[in-house]
Amino acid sequence: RTPGGLSESRRGRIYFSRNHAEKHPDMNLFGRARKAPDPKESIQQLKETQTVLEKREQFLESKIKMEQDNVRRFLGQKNRRSAMMALKRSKFYQNQIEKISASRMTLETQVMALESANVNMKTMQAMQQGAQALGQIHRGMSADHVASTMDDIQDQMEVAKEITDAIAQPIGFGAELDDDDLAAELDALGEEELESRLLGAEAVPVSTLPAMTLPAVPTTSLTTPAAPVAA
Repeated sequence: RTPGGLSESRRGRIYFSRNHAEKHPDMNLFGRARKAPDPKESIQQLKETQTVLEKREQFLESKIKMEQDNVRRFLGQKNRRSAMMALKRSKFYQNQIEKISASRMTLETQVMALESANVNMKTMQAMQQGAQALGQIHRGMSADHVASTMDDIQDQMEVAKEITDAIAQPIGFGAELDDDDLAAELDALGEEELESRLLGAEAVPVSTLPAMTLPAVPTTSLTTPAAPVAA
């Protein structure tokens, strides 16, 4: 045994364990790979630890209040020594609260970093899945294939137009008529119709004029007023 009380073999195992942990942080003492912690479980554990520290901080605040009351009470009793001990305990609790507050801030930072990393991981997974889906869709497509398909569509549209024009051509009826001759005949008919309207407007018969209505002859006789009698 060494002066420290540990055997050489035990000291060697402790040294090996520390050295192995420093060189291989992702492996346990048996050389097996450690299971990667789940992000959600890690976040939950950090938040639970925050809750424990918060409760501890509240407990220490109550102790500080109690010790401060003791300081005032001992001072009122002229017991300076007890007041000094109560003040020391209050300062000790305050120091513990400051350390706990720093630990809580560190845990909060870790939670935010893990949540951000978890969101980034899910975003990357979604982007990779989208890229794979696009690759699967475009696997049977190419720019040349698309251009060839568009050319085929254009050719078929031209064929459809030619078919439509062919169907729209008149068969038999009206095929021997000239559009210019028809237009000239239509203009002549229009002029004849206009002249006919003008002649009809000049010779309007009397019977078509509206009759004038005269007032009716009165049927009652007029009454002549009697002459005045001389006195």
